Amino acid sequence: MTFKAALDRVAADTGLRFSNASIIGRIWKDQREFRLEVLNSFASIDYRSEIDAVVSAISPVLTDSDLSTEASRSAALREVCRVGGARHVEALRDSSTFALWIGIWSIAASSDSSTEQRELHEALLDGYEAINSHFEDAFGDLMDLLMVQVRKPLTVRQFADAVGALVEGCSLRDRVTEGMANIMRATGPDGQMQEWTTFSIGLVALATEFFEPIPSTGP
Repeated sequence: MTFKAALDRVAADTGLRFSNASIIGRIWKDQREFRLEVLNSFASIDYRSEIDAVVSAISPVLTDSDLSTEASRSAALREVCRVGGARHVEALRDSSTFALWIGIWSIAASSDSSTEQRELHEALLDGYEAINSHFEDAFGDLMDLLMVQVRKPLTVRQFADAVGALVEGCSLRDRVTEGMANIMRATGPDGQMQEWTTFSIGLVALATEFFEPIPSTGP
């Protein structure tokens, strides 16, 4: 992440050529300030496209599901976890942004500059805040549709944090470890075999512990 690499990229993309002297002291004070701004930009990425990919995957599941009874809504939630969980891991595994983000976490943790570490940490927290905001909106809509609520004293934010931590860990392991996906289980209608991922299985467990049906107010 150097001036030379950035200027070579600008020249390749635009045909414009600049020297270090035309940048240092004018746009950035030095190489370190440039590096920190680039890292901060990546650290605050909010993964909206990856979240949208998950929403697109679970929409047909919800459209095709029977949501008329508590049991059928519970089954729909399980299927959402299975399908959406697999798509989420796939989206992060194939995301160049996710790989860069993990790298920035490593830099923030290992930086020998307290100022750089603090600024990167703040940028990463801003990114997480944006991600969790998207998640909370999506989970809120799903809870309304499936007529479930969070078990007290838990919160939707805690669920979002747990899901995020689990999917990030599973996505990293999926890059280097076999057996994280293509797990066949007899969970379909009439015991049909269905394909699961380790994240999807964990997601069902989280949903089971965090959510409960909204009590009926009828007679």
